[in-house]
Amino acid sequence: VLQRLDKEKWGVEGGFRLDRRGLKANLTGRPTSAAAAGYGINWSGADNHPDFTNVSASGAVFYRPVEKLFLAISLTRNGRAPTEFELFADGPHAGTNVYEIGDPNLKSEKVLTVEGTVRWTAARGEAELHLFKARYDGFIEEAYSGDRAGDDGVIDPDGELPVVRFTQTDASFYGMELHTSYD
Repeated sequence: VLQRLDKEKWGVEGGFRLDRRGLKANLTGRPTSAAAAGYGINWSGADNHPDFTNVSASGAVFYRPVEKLFLAISLTRNGRAPTEFELFADGPHAGTNVYEIGDPNLKSEKVLTVEGTVRWTAARGEAELHLFKARYDGFIEEAYSGDRAGDDGVIDPDGELPVVRFTQTDASFYGMELHTSYD
């Protein structure tokens, strides 16, 4: 659901989304690599039907003090379920040249974001600035473990592949985006 009330000088908008993601993995008899076992993972005992329900909501207010200037502030809260790779990876990844290990116990990550916007529009161009801060609860990241492994998943200090694990941690991101155009 997305709704917007736009008056001449000001307005508000809001959104709401409910999503559910269910995965079904056949883990019966799936071998666990030595690398994954070293981190306490046993695929045959892992939840092979994880379900995730996430709620996302947003709200914003905006103001146009003069015709060419637009100011806005928004607050959003989003949830994202882990992907099948983040949950169940256990092997070499040819594209990134690492040995990936998922975590079948990952939870949905949640983020709260506040963003401010300033937009100036002129006859022959525009400039737009966005400033934001995002605070994650359970950010899912692919972290280097410091170990190395061979293609077979055996930890070996001389292994050709760095071992990366999908883990969760709290995190904050700050940033800005500046866009200008001239016709």
